[in-house]
Amino acid sequence: MKGWICFLAMVPLAAGCGTSRWAMDDPDYAAKYSKPYEGDKIPRMAKQAVDARHVGGKSGLYLGAAGQSAPFTAGAEIGGFGYSSPCFSGHLGLTSILGTGVENYFVGVDTGVRAQMPTRISPFVGVGTTLGYAVFEEDWGDDGYDNDGDGDIDEFGEHDFDRAFLGAVYPETGVHFWLNGRARLTASGRYMVTTDGRDTDFWYYGLTLAILSGD
Repeated sequence: MKGWICFLAMVPLAAGCGTSRWAMDDPDYAAKYSKPYEGDKIPRMAKQAVDARHVGGKSGLYLGAAGQSAPFTAGAEIGGFGYSSPCFSGHLGLTSILGTGVENYFVGVDTGVRAQMPTRISPFVGVGTTLGYAVFEEDWGDDGYDNDGDGDIDEFGEHDFDRAFLGAVYPETGVHFWLNGRARLTASGRYMVTTDGRDTDFWYYGLTLAILSGD
C-alpha cells in the first residue's frame, strides 16, 4: 500500500511541484500539514503531495475558453463553482458559442455537476446543460417576397433580424490540476447533444482557470 502512495505522490512532483506540501496557501491544508514530521516521514510526504480534500465546502470563480477545429467552433465562459464535498462540485456561468457547430453566435447560461477524485491531479466525469439565444441579420433579397413591406420584392439589401435558440445537454470528462491551494487548471471535453438534431451534435474542448475564494 505504501508503494502505491509513493507512486501517486511522484505524479504531482514530476508535474512541477517543488515540495510535497503544495497547498500551504490554504489555511485548512496548512493546519493539517504544517506540524513537524513525526515517525515515518515518507508516507506523510506522499499523502500531502496528492491530498486536495481542503476544497470541500469552498467556492470560487472561473474563466474558460473552448472550441474545436472541424467544424470550427469557439466560445468563452465565466462563472462560479462550488464543492459540496471534496469529490463533488457544481458550476453555473455565462457562456458564448460561435461557429459552424452551432451556426450562429449564441449567448446564454451553462450549468453542470462533476464527480472527481480529491487529489491534486484529479480526473473527473460530469453532466451539464447549455441554453443559448441568438439574434442575427438574415438576407431576404432573393426569396420572392416583400419581406419588409415597402412594396418592392427582392430589392437589394432587403433583410431582417431573426432569432434562434440553442439547447444542449452533454456528458463531460476531463482532468483538474491544482497549481497551488487555490488556483486550478482544467482541461475538458464535452459532447454537445443539441436540440437541432443529431447532425448538429459536436465535441467541445475547453481549458479553464479557476480560483477559490478567500476565507
